[in-house]
Amino acid sequence: MAGARVDSPKEGPTGASETDSVDRIREILFGTQNREYAQRLQQMEERFLREIGELKAEVRRHLEAIESHAQLETRALADRLCAERDERSEASERISKDLTESVNLLTKRLHQSEEQVSKELREFRQAEMERHNSLSDELMKSIAAAGLLQGQRLDELRASTVGRMALADFLAELALEVRGESDLSGHGAHSADKTGE
Repeated sequence: MAGARVDSPKEGPTGASETDSVDRIREILFGTQNREYAQRLQQMEERFLREIGELKAEVRRHLEAIESHAQLETRALADRLCAERDERSEASERISKDLTESVNLLTKRLHQSEEQVSKELREFRQAEMERHNSLSDELMKSIAAAGLLQGQRLDELRASTVGRMALADFLAELALEVRGESDLSGHGAHSADKTGE
């Protein structure tokens, strides 16, 4: 209709509201997945800690076995102390060296295992952080694209509304012109009738 007013779009939400909306959307879309990843990460940490504990227990068992073996060897060497003093000294040095190497090897293995576990955890956390950031970027792009599409549709709707208003004005003017011509025709016929009389 002519003179109809096109309502302007309402103002958008504040920055905080947009952030809350994005957080809610992210929670809806990725909340379950993030909680699943967190649970999997916690399970992996528990498994790694359990394996480290088992490795430490194994190291302790090896050390106890080595110490027990060393004690048996020491007793055997003590029995042969008088007759085999030189041999006992060499054997003690050899056993001491073996013990040191075994302890150093086990300690090195334990240290390497802890470093490997820490490295894998760091890589897993980094991968999850990158995936989370990528999903967040995709979400923001989707929201921006949806906003742009909505703006385009609103512009199209405004253009359509303006076109309808122009058509209404044209039809109103045409109706006025037709009505004016009809009034003139009726007035001319009336004058002719009076002249005939």
